[in-house]
Amino acid sequence: MTTDSPLAYLGAGGCGLIAGFLAGLLGIGGGGVLAPLLSLVVGLPQHVAQGMSLGAMLPPVGYPALRAYQQAGAKVPWRLVAFLVVAFACAAPLGSFLALHIASRPLKWGFSLFLIVNAIRTAQKPISAPTGTSTPAAIGTPLPSTAAVDEAPPVSLGPPSLATPLPANSLAVVNGRALSPVWGIPIGLLAGTLSGLLGIGGGLVVIPALSRCGYKRLETQAASVAMMIPPIGLPAVLVYARGPEGLPWPLLAAVVSGFVFGNFFGGKTSTQISEKTAKYVSLCLFCGLAALLAIRA
Repeated sequence: MTTDSPLAYLGAGGCGLIAGFLAGLLGIGGGGVLAPLLSLVVGLPQHVAQGMSLGAMLPPVGYPALRAYQQAGAKVPWRLVAFLVVAFACAAPLGSFLALHIASRPLKWGFSLFLIVNAIRTAQKPISAPTGTSTPAAIGTPLPSTAAVDEAPPVSLGPPSLATPLPANSLAVVNGRALSPVWGIPIGLLAGTLSGLLGIGGGLVVIPALSRCGYKRLETQAASVAMMIPPIGLPAVLVYARGPEGLPWPLLAAVVSGFVFGNFFGGKTSTQISEKTAKYVSLCLFCGLAALLAIRA
């Protein structure tokens, strides 16, 4: 279908709605869902689909989902988010520049591989123990209570600059030490590069990384959504817009409209489902999209 046909606008709005809902539900930026959907449903070239998915996340579409997380009691690590934002914005244009120099078919294969890697990581991630159970503190496992943290002996974590004394309300704890927000720099650089290269929002990188660092599920999702509130993908979108195929801006408005509504309801739903359910939804989503992209490559 052509990009100016009514069906294209309807399909783009539907893709935005689905991607927004899943983004709010799982805390991902949405590009990991939106880019393949636009390619498969609307028939956009891979480069255009990736630029569109980044463009759809320029408005603060994740704010309703962020409010839903906060109302559910999730604490947003704002200092960490600040480091993520700066690093992401610096790295994303580089990824977009690299993407424009890769042909569409290998780019689709690369996207499929990325989704498969995320599916494997999701499958391997253990389900956090319920609050109040007695489990040892480990990377990716929340501590049962702040009292257990206060009694833990001080253990150093790497260089002194990357580990700080444990505050009472710390969100991420590794071996009795609070994780420094400076870790947001390497995580943001990796997320930004892959965001520009694949047209993803960054949540598919940030969430597994923060979970590995010890943040709880709702906190990782809230941080990922908060990171995308500023238009940090704008430099990368401009790189795609100046590419040979450009970007269909009117079609982007339909995508954004659907994304906003879907993101709000996804955020509301996320606070009502278990971590196990979110894990299996993610797993099915990544595997399904990877298979479809590989078939259509």
